[in-house]
Amino acid sequence: MLSREVLLFFFDEQQPRRQKNIYNVLRGVSTVSNLFWAQQYNLLDFWRYYPHLELNEYSQIIREAIETGNLLKVGDNKLIRGANLEIVSSNVEHGLQSYFDFDKLIQLIELAVQVVSELSFQNKFYSPSIDDMELLWQIKIWLNHVKTKDNISEFVAKFQSELTVIGTNLPEENSVLLFNQFVGHKHVGLTTEQLSRALNIAAFEIDFRIRETFLEVINIVENKKLPLFSALITPVQSSSKLTHSALISWNLFKNGTEIPKIASLRRIKENTVREHLMMAAILEADFPFEKFIDLDLFLDEFDLNSKKPDEWTYQMVLQKDASVSFFSFRLAQIKQGQLNYLDKKRT
Repeated sequence: MLSREVLLFFFDEQQPRRQKNIYNVLRGVSTVSNLFWAQQYNLLDFWRYYPHLELNEYSQIIREAIETGNLLKVGDNKLIRGANLEIVSSNVEHGLQSYFDFDKLIQLIELAVQVVSELSFQNKFYSPSIDDMELLWQIKIWLNHVKTKDNISEFVAKFQSELTVIGTNLPEENSVLLFNQFVGHKHVGLTTEQLSRALNIAAFEIDFRIRETFLEVINIVENKKLPLFSALITPVQSSSKLTHSALISWNLFKNGTEIPKIASLRRIKENTVREHLMMAAILEADFPFEKFIDLDLFLDEFDLNSKKPDEWTYQMVLQKDASVSFFSFRLAQIKQGQLNYLDKKRT
């Protein structure tokens, strides 16, 4: 559940941000505009962090934060965070969740732990903690792939061994948090309030910390090459943060196909291909900006060196040169935003 203190983490004390943009970032609504603002807000690593966040829930928290002065209105429907507020902190590298439906992935792992726990006691009569037919089906497929009737004991022991590897490679507090919220045979996972009391962590932090812990779990599974957990999560992992359609266009472009040809082959508009490439410019590290723009020349020609990319407007550029395409303008914005972010990280 998203708390006010967690939501405030995604706003800034200096940079005005639009609440709609933040919502779309957390949900992972894939448009060029949403990705662009995620980049400008330095929130790309939190893309799809709450993929099932309800608009009503989000809007209610925003309203309460405004009423209490935690969020302050700054013209043009933008908000800044009040100073010296209690918010969550984060020391975990984010971004991996963008390759999954993060909520579903968390539930999938939790369900696998429960199923194997009950299997270890040969108990077939229990209620799954998660009532989701799609997840239950994925667990069934996984079990059929990794175990047989003759190797159940071996499978359970191996699963427990991999869980131990995960637990020992997590920070101690995160390990305690993870294992105490799992459901197993005759073990009911602790509630948010119980975890808060047991670990002396503010209740509003628990869900956020659990999500961060699952990100660490994914990293451990990949780095330690844990076969059972890999077999569990790999089928639900995307190969790219790009949408399926954008990925097709991007791969064709990387193979040397020009924009008009991509549009013709795919029977889509050229502007749609350009939108796909703008998404790739934000999400793919090897995007060839130099093929389309000379950034230094662009900045000089339109007197943009002293302005932040989120302060640029297309109209500003058109007033000086009506022939400049929006595609070129946005690519310049994206590239300069990336350079500014790298400069900020170095300081």
